Amino acid sequence: VASNMVVHANNRKFVSALITLDPDPVPACGPPYSDGSGISGKFIYNQKKGEFRVKGKKQAVLAPGSYCFKNVTLDDGALLTVTGPTNVTLTEKANLEGGTIRNVTHVPNNLQIRSSYKAKKTCMKLGTGAEMYAIVYAPGCRTTVKRDGDFYGMIVGRCVHFENKINFHYDEYIGVSELALKRFDWRPIATD
Repeated sequence: VASNMVVHANNRKFVSALITLDPDPVPACGPPYSDGSGISGKFIYNQKKGEFRVKGKKQAVLAPGSYCFKNVTLDDGALLTVTGPTNVTLTEKANLEGGTIRNVTHVPNNLQIRSSYKAKKTCMKLGTGAEMYAIVYAPGCRTTVKRDGDFYGMIVGRCVHFENKINFHYDEYIGVSELALKRFDWRPIATD
């Protein structure tokens, strides 16, 4: 993935040098998929197919641990809560934009969502709710982030598209060494 980003701040234009990102792929985790232990609340889970869904206005909780799913879906108004260090690995799509993921620890490292799926179409759909704390690592997926709110953490995707009024806050405590990525180096190129 090649990237050359431009940001305007305080009447100055900043541009990053053109760099190539070559993120490590995510190993596929299944099948078999997670057995469903550690999930509580109101949800639908098909272990054989690896499909996890929280319907509208329902709530589910993922206990700390590691999970492997094919797909995860949060319908409009659904709430998924994470209470401690949780890793979710997907082999295909995530449609999380209609619901809210609440990481009660407010530590992005405590919610890591990874996808081994590769597609030119959008396969990682996120919705911030009021605020979301997470690391999203989907190097083969086009990723979208919708709804007004704050995202704290990091997102790596084939491409990342922000819609609405998203405030993105990169958490420097995450670091990037494990993902073999370079940080952007901003330099001023013009002033008004």
